[in-house]
Amino acid sequence: EDQMLIDWTASLQLEVLIILAWTNITQVGLVIMARPLVGPFIAVFGVVFIAIREIHRRTNRESMRWWLTTKSPVFQSFEETLAGASTIQAFGREEYFCKRFEALLKANLGWLMTRDATNIWMEQRLSTLAALVVFTLAVQMVYLSSAVSASLAAVAVIYALNMGLQMKFLVYFMVQVEGTFASVERIVDFIETLEVEPDHVVPQVDDSLKASRWPGTDASLVLENVVLRYRLNLPPALN
Repeated sequence: EDQMLIDWTASLQLEVLIILAWTNITQVGLVIMARPLVGPFIAVFGVVFIAIREIHRRTNRESMRWWLTTKSPVFQSFEETLAGASTIQAFGREEYFCKRFEALLKANLGWLMTRDATNIWMEQRLSTLAALVVFTLAVQMVYLSSAVSASLAAVAVIYALNMGLQMKFLVYFMVQVEGTFASVERIVDFIETLEVEPDHVVPQVDDSLKASRWPGTDASLVLENVVLRYRLNLPPALN
């Protein structure tokens, strides 16, 4: 999944982010063109927008990272349980593995809900910010005269009404692009810190065994009273 996010999802999200950024710039420019005095208000709203975006970015980035980090143990536990189902049943450990899987799944879903909660928090505040922009534009259109045509002013209002949705998508994809790069961090961590099995050749031990000529040329392995079965209730497979 990490490789898919890097190779496929990240590029698509970056493309959508560029389109949304250009759309928001166009909308703000049209609103200022219709009523230039809206510009100072938009500058103040822009500072609030950056603050909201920064809070949401930091929170969503960490929740996204932990959501991806806690997802691997869920699949690993499920795969282990599925592969060893017969052994688990033979030893009567079904409850232990079920509780372990539920705990891992609960932790993963907790971070997923945290990510969704941060998105809802951001949407509410950006909608309020966009409503303030529309309110400021509407008040100036009513009480202040301008050389701009009424048709252009009407188009500016229409675009301003859509600004909240566009800002929400803009911030969402800005955070998603940054959060996707958590997959890069995980892959690098996997490459650099993954424990590698030791070399099958142990120089000191192998040299000492060769010097003592172990096990010799006539070595043999003897098994006595060995009984093997796949389950406790099955007949012996080796006796």
